[in-house]
Amino acid sequence: MCASTIFSATAVAQNEVEALRYSRLYHAGTARFSAMGGAFTALGGDATTMAFNPAGIGVYRSGEFTLTPNLMYSSQASSYMGNNTSDDRYSFGLSNIAGIGVINLHQNEGLVNINLGISSSRYNTFSGRTAVQGSPVSEGGSYLAYFADLANAYGTPEYPKGEQSLAYETWIIDDDTINGGYIPSYDLRGNDTEDRRNAETWGSIREFDFSLGGNISHIFYFGLTVGIQNISYSKDLTDENRNMLNVDENAPYDGFFYDQTYRQSGTGYNFKAGFIARPFVYSDFLTGLRIGAAIHTPTFINMNDEWEWELESTFFDNDTPEYLYDSEEGETGYDLQTPFKYMLGAAYTFGSQGSKLRGTLSVDYENVDYSKMKMRTNSNSGNMDFRDANQNITTYYKSTNNLRVGGELNYNKFAFRGGYALYENPYMASAGKGKGDTHIASFGVGIQGASSYVDFTYSRLMQKDREYLFYFDDVYNSGEITHDIVQGNFMVTFGWRF
Repeated sequence: MCASTIFSATAVAQNEVEALRYSRLYHAGTARFSAMGGAFTALGGDATTMAFNPAGIGVYRSGEFTLTPNLMYSSQASSYMGNNTSDDRYSFGLSNIAGIGVINLHQNEGLVNINLGISSSRYNTFSGRTAVQGSPVSEGGSYLAYFADLANAYGTPEYPKGEQSLAYETWIIDDDTINGGYIPSYDLRGNDTEDRRNAETWGSIREFDFSLGGNISHIFYFGLTVGIQNISYSKDLTDENRNMLNVDENAPYDGFFYDQTYRQSGTGYNFKAGFIARPFVYSDFLTGLRIGAAIHTPTFINMNDEWEWELESTFFDNDTPEYLYDSEEGETGYDLQTPFKYMLGAAYTFGSQGSKLRGTLSVDYENVDYSKMKMRTNSNSGNMDFRDANQNITTYYKSTNNLRVGGELNYNKFAFRGGYALYENPYMASAGKGKGDTHIASFGVGIQGASSYVDFTYSRLMQKDREYLFYFDDVYNSGEITHDIVQGNFMVTFGWRF
């Protein structure tokens, strides 16, 4: 039995979407890193580089400890069948905490110092709320017809209980005594009903990085990182369907409430390596030029999914006013392999360390091929089969080219920063679904002290998304829902040098 047989299209069965969620990473890190758009492949000197280009810790001349709390809000404006709705959510967390130690070898040529670092930083924050409502325009857009089509495709087994089984047990669909198979219990077209959805998500990806970096003659810096990821994702949603015709002798059906709960957790590991070079350190004009490159191996993640569904139908008939049916709690596991990631960067710094006015300009290029994601069974997978999901990944996803740019202007003890990042849409044009390009704009300010500093940053992520309340094929689906997503992130980094 394939995965979609168990879960159907509105559940965890869209495994390729799950793979993308944990492969397409947006890294906040420290306030300085975020303020400059993450364009740090050729810069270093920031704790976030352990999870980015580990050669960046080789730039440090002294030890450092940093702490970065943040406040994030997520706003989502949705449109469904001409109805516009919006909702938002706030969350407080710890974006980054890190410590870096420097072993000074007391020489200016050859291996000058060896640095060790450890950090905990947060990637994607899955905090959000969604509220939509509308009436489908076609007969196939009826939630009832969708359940019936699922039952005709997969039957209504007692275990595992898919969505169609819940609909059958609550009298939303029934046996077709004339033609065989299943039909909606009541002849309601899509625009005879109204659908509503309220959904809430939370969780994040947190990575613990252990890094080693070095400085060779203040010209070449290198670094290696071992990363351990912890993934947590939760989603609670309630779909409501209502008969808009009210009491009718042919349709005593009133509506239903469909509660769905999903929990996902996972642990994984990866490796990162990189370098930063100053090829023209002895030049009169190009001494401030730096180039950098990094490679990230796939993250190999062991995932665990849990889910539970509850469907309650209601009727105008006083003899049988409602039916309530639960699925068993479900659980399964699988292995996920994310793609390789390649980074190139160039930066230019001007002004000497002791001058009042200094500055930095930096640009990064990143390549990630999402068609290389893989999902595999493991000892906890049961009867899951990911062949269809992996084929969909190959068919619908593509290689992306991402861009990050950032700048910093230092005047006396103050630093003024700004940045922008563009993450390309990972879907092939033929897929006709999913997220579009992601844009992140940011700005910030920092204040330097003799042995400490504080940085403030605001970043704004903007993204478009599309989904369905339910989807079986081009006929039996709810119609498209569009979302305009905004995530605002307020960050402050406290740093101490030693």
